[in-house]
Amino acid sequence: HAHAEPEVAPEADTTEVKRRPFIALKNNLLYDLALVANLGVEFGFAKHMAINLFATYSPWDIRKPDLKMRTLLLQPELRWYFAQDFVGHYIGIEGHYGWYDVAFCGKDRYQDKDGDTPLWGAGLSYGYVKDFNEHWGMDFSISAGYAHLVYDTFYNIENGAKHNTSTLDWWGPTRVGISIYYRF
Repeated sequence: HAHAEPEVAPEADTTEVKRRPFIALKNNLLYDLALVANLGVEFGFAKHMAINLFATYSPWDIRKPDLKMRTLLLQPELRWYFAQDFVGHYIGIEGHYGWYDVAFCGKDRYQDKDGDTPLWGAGLSYGYVKDFNEHWGMDFSISAGYAHLVYDTFYNIENGAKHNTSTLDWWGPTRVGISIYYRF
């Protein structure tokens, strides 16, 4: 008669994904292609949560006077990552606030009303973060939502006269990004 050993339950896997609070510096390569300086700083602060602060600045004329992209734009975003280690898919809520003076080779130039009526709005974001190693990676993102603009229209010539003031309520894409980052 054989003696059976009592069955022992396998040990539960207590390995937990460790969250990595971090600070990351980012640069959106798509904005670089458009000759718009940009910088993002992301702070991972809770199990799935991070704050991403993104700013663009473009103080120059690309081709005077008919092509210019003078902007200062701030876009804070609250992100929720599906994974606890701040990689993979995320969703977010973003806001935007900024000043602009732009011309696109047409007969008109557009500027926030009186130079002191910034655009503002908010939207939802989706993205995916891919780590290359402990410090470097890519962040692919898209945001869509609402933007409110009150702007003056000028003739797009040197010292062109203002000929209209308009309001635009925009629903659609508010940011797209392919960013490289460095995490500390």
